[in-house]
Amino acid sequence: MLIIYNEHKYVEFKKFQSKKNMKPSDYCKIELNFKYVKNYEFVKSYFTDVNDLIYSINEHKRLSNPPIGQLSLIDIMKSDK
Repeated sequence: MLIIYNEHKYVEFKKFQSKKNMKPSDYCKIELNFKYVKNYEFVKSYFTDVNDLIYSINEHKRLSNPPIGQLSLIDIMKSDK
């Protein structure tokens, strides 16, 4: 999902997902042509700019609907300071 957020494709993904019931990793592979989206080295090289990663994590918190009391990645990062 973080890659989808960073590519500004969340709305398109949700539309696509409602029609095809596709996982985020499959969407990245098929629609964004990121074949190795689950590969550690790919993700590491994709997020070389930490600001892109932080943006994506913030978007995840903003757009997701976590259960009450569940911390998001950004909550954990902020509490670590």
